[in-house]
Amino acid sequence: MKRHFIVTVISVFVIGSFAQKPIKVDVGKPIFNQLWEDYQNFKKVEEEQASNYVGNPYRYEVDKGIIQLSSGEQIDNLILRYNVYKDQVEIKKNDRYYVVPKDKNISKFIFADHIIVLKVFDYSGKRRLGYLESIVDESACNQFVKHNIFLSPAKEQKPFQEAQPAEFIDKKNTVYISFNDNLLNAIKKKSDFLVMIPDHNEEIENFIKKNKIKFHKPESIKELVQFYNTL
Repeated sequence: MKRHFIVTVISVFVIGSFAQKPIKVDVGKPIFNQLWEDYQNFKKVEEEQASNYVGNPYRYEVDKGIIQLSSGEQIDNLILRYNVYKDQVEIKKNDRYYVVPKDKNISKFIFADHIIVLKVFDYSGKRRLGYLESIVDESACNQFVKHNIFLSPAKEQKPFQEAQPAEFIDKKNTVYISFNDNLLNAIKKKSDFLVMIPDHNEEIENFIKKNKIKFHKPESIKELVQFYNTL
């Protein structure tokens, strides 16, 4: 059985308190070493040869990333990157990248101004566990974005057509909404949102009409989510 994180820093925690500031810990300190020991099955990332493809499977890459633990502590100054294509967060130690296991003890990854969280979301009627970017969180109505990148296969040389390498291509992001921390559901049109809201239907309808909310634009949906949270 996998051990829980052992806290080696002297601290006092109020469980469930949102007001407490995270305790910052740098790489090389005991809690980071404990993190590494707890995940002895960190899988090495098999690096692809850049000459084999065009484009990039990564959305964010930072050298001062943060892992925030569910205990309230956070580990600073990490080299992190988010592989959208494989839906995995990778951490660099020494000269190698490793895949961070998807685990409830890690509450979020902070890539400068972007926060990546692990959530259960609805995908074509089935529940899936994966990473999404947090846009509006810790409110009655929360908004997330699922980044999408796919790999177009390589094309062989043909008469009058040169060979083409495989290519990573950005697809349209998917906006997800949840109410009161329930299952995340995709929002693609107005009716998707209206069927989810538990109350304030009239106010929401009026706001959508007055502000010309566009459901194909995440920033427009954000306006609607923020408005709902004021009701």
